[in-house]
Amino acid sequence: MNAARWLVAGILAGVLVLLILFGYGLAKQREGDTLEQGARIVSVGGDVPIEPHPAPDFTLKGFDGKQVKLSDYKGKVVIVNFWASWCPPCAEEAPTLESGWQKFKNEGVVFLGVNLWDDPQNAEQFIEDNDLTYINGTTKTGTATEYGLTGIPETYVIDKNGQVIRRWRGPLTDHELANLVEAGLSSK
Repeated sequence: MNAARWLVAGILAGVLVLLILFGYGLAKQREGDTLEQGARIVSVGGDVPIEPHPAPDFTLKGFDGKQVKLSDYKGKVVIVNFWASWCPPCAEEAPTLESGWQKFKNEGVVFLGVNLWDDPQNAEQFIEDNDLTYINGTTKTGTATEYGLTGIPETYVIDKNGQVIRRWRGPLTDHELANLVEAGLSSK
């Protein structure tokens, strides 16, 4: 009887270990789950080291009906933020981006919001709900790939010379955004 109890306890312990490992594997899979077009939601991130390089040009079709090209803003610092309405970290940082836009728009800084893989009505509702006044729109599918996007939200700083000089993965705080803008403004 004693050996049978040990055998049952051993089997139960083994099953428990397998369940824990299986649960951990599912959690890691969800963490890196790919969403439409290969993006994933990034809830934690930070400054990603990059070598400055020319910013890939793109045309943004604004939700207001206007079209702008990134190259139209050469000579200005441009903050490019990739987002989607279904992304909770994107909603978390939306007020930060709007307040940053209000703070820096008169200092030669432009904010461009690039909406990805979203229903246009949901995106427009997101813009309205968050009172976003900077330019937001959609672009061709390949733009995210050209920028090396790994998830959303993700933000890029383009200096006055059209060089991508900084990349931030995940939602921004006011302080982090201000640091990124200042890096763009102080870039030679």
